[in-house]
Amino acid sequence: MRLIATDLDGTLLNSKSEISRENKLALLKAQEKGVKIVLATGRMFNDAKNIFKDIDLDIPYIISSNGSMIHNYSGEEIHSFPLDKDVLKKVLPFLQRNNYYYALFGATKLFEPKDSNERIIADFYKSKIKKDIPEKELDDLLNFFNSEQKSEIHKFDSLDEFFKLNEDVFNLVSVSFDIDKLNEGKRAFRDIPGISIFSSNTNNFEIINENCSKGNALEIVAESLGVSLKEIMTIGDNFNDVSMLKKSKISVAMGNAHSDIKEIASFVTLDNNNHGVAHAIDYHL
Repeated sequence: MRLIATDLDGTLLNSKSEISRENKLALLKAQEKGVKIVLATGRMFNDAKNIFKDIDLDIPYIISSNGSMIHNYSGEEIHSFPLDKDVLKKVLPFLQRNNYYYALFGATKLFEPKDSNERIIADFYKSKIKKDIPEKELDDLLNFFNSEQKSEIHKFDSLDEFFKLNEDVFNLVSVSFDIDKLNEGKRAFRDIPGISIFSSNTNNFEIINENCSKGNALEIVAESLGVSLKEIMTIGDNFNDVSMLKKSKISVAMGNAHSDIKEIASFVTLDNNNHGVAHAIDYHL
């Protein structure tokens, strides 16, 4: 094993979005043995990098926005797969008109409608009528987007205002607590060429360029580092991790992963609140 590629949320990070001492030590131990550590996350580059600012790890590459961007640790862009502007002009009016919560991931900024909080709060309480949902789920989501995302957030009043910014978008995420609403959104976009639609959580769907995935980005990184896919261990917990889990010889599903993820993995570790990454690294080292 010469390289470990790990997801962050639900994998390396616990439910408090922290890296446990055990996970830190396991990563450092792997590094001491000559194993390179690569991050592969749905988060933006700056958000991922900030998590490691106080950890003495030599991370050569960060795969961000679900494989849409690859940077070296100093922030130099190595590769990117933006969404076509014409795709956004088809997708965003539907989301806006039907009152979906959505966020757009740029290179360094997160873009949201100014009423984004109101949208997700209204969605939560409308969904709660159909199905009892703990208030904590709403609190956790608002906290994640408003507090833990460290990149600059740009709020816009209208789609016209957003399109005038002429910003590249690498990932679009839409969230709803209503599974029927999520499925309706996915159906509305399934015939649009040039995109991939997937879920990284039970309450969202995401849209990226069809040419990008964590798996494709991992291949680019591996080639750059001169590492064979047979020498890589990948670790993840959700459907946006499937492409990279399928690329590596050692594929690790977290104990908290969906059962479908566990079925395709070669190894199932402990959950993210019980240092599952450390357990997997120690076992395979």
